[in-house]
Amino acid sequence: MSLKIPELQVMLPRASEVSRAQQVQLQENVQRQQELASQMAHQTQKAEASVNKSPAGEEALIRDQQEREKKQESEKPKAGKDTDKENKGEKNKSPSKGDHKIDILV
Repeated sequence: MSLKIPELQVMLPRASEVSRAQQVQLQENVQRQQELASQMAHQTQKAEASVNKSPAGEEALIRDQQEREKKQESEKPKAGKDTDKENKGEKNKSPSKGDHKIDILV
């Protein structure tokens, strides 16, 4: 395919325009990616620095569990006195299910 001189004169400036447009698009894409990366880093840092509140449902479950534990502890000494009177010297070898708890703090 052969090109005539006037066609070539029209194509060269347009090629540079297309080149500039592509360069601008590329720079915009790079800038957007950098902005997104910085936003993600900021959100990650904010999430690591803040303490998340537990949902209301979990708070209620924790509160109920604490109330049950208090009731068990208050009933435990009463039950222990009764069994001591009945057994006189016999030891209770079967521990209750609530006696085996481990708290781990980080």
